[in-house]
Amino acid sequence: MCFSSQASFISATVLAGIGYSTIKLTKTKRQLLVASVPLIFGVQQFSEGVLWTQIDSGLAPNFVSELCKYIFLMCAQIIWPILVPVSLYIIEKVKWRKWVMLLSLATGFLFMGTILWYYPETNIPITVYDKSLQYGLDYSCDTCKIPFLIAVITPWLVSSAGPFWMMGVALAVMAAIAHYIYYYAFTSVWCFFSAFVSVVLYKAIKDSQP
Repeated sequence: MCFSSQASFISATVLAGIGYSTIKLTKTKRQLLVASVPLIFGVQQFSEGVLWTQIDSGLAPNFVSELCKYIFLMCAQIIWPILVPVSLYIIEKVKWRKWVMLLSLATGFLFMGTILWYYPETNIPITVYDKSLQYGLDYSCDTCKIPFLIAVITPWLVSSAGPFWMMGVALAVMAAIAHYIYYYAFTSVWCFFSAFVSVVLYKAIKDSQP
């Protein structure tokens, strides 16, 4: 996340608590995947905290910071565009909505293919720009944002399994802010903003319980 390692570690701790509480709310195994979203955001934020520690002080071993870099990018660029459509498809009962989620999943796979086409090498650079972490993907694959956002926002908007449309609207607003204000570090900043949308997810899952 932007700003500092402290902000990343604090947000990771908060998200771990939200994630635990969200999972405790679930009544069926089908809901576990969607309820795990805050925990995965927490892993992302912890990973960036380690990256900031390495950049600021060099205390983290190189192999650990490299591992955390790819954990973060795997969550941001691979897990989200697949996990969101799949987790909501599992709990959806309306046929046409399930089809929309499958199309969103296909878009997610398209996004991953584009990422792999742009970045076949393993060394993805990270730089600090205006107190934010900028990944190499932020510039060279700017057009990838459209299929990515379709994959991670649309399933929330069409879900009938609960008031998950609130999650979709909140994510769309966070994406717009990150794109227009923090365009130079979209991947990092959007993930941080979206992480705190987990509070909305907690409420949505709580309200969806019988």
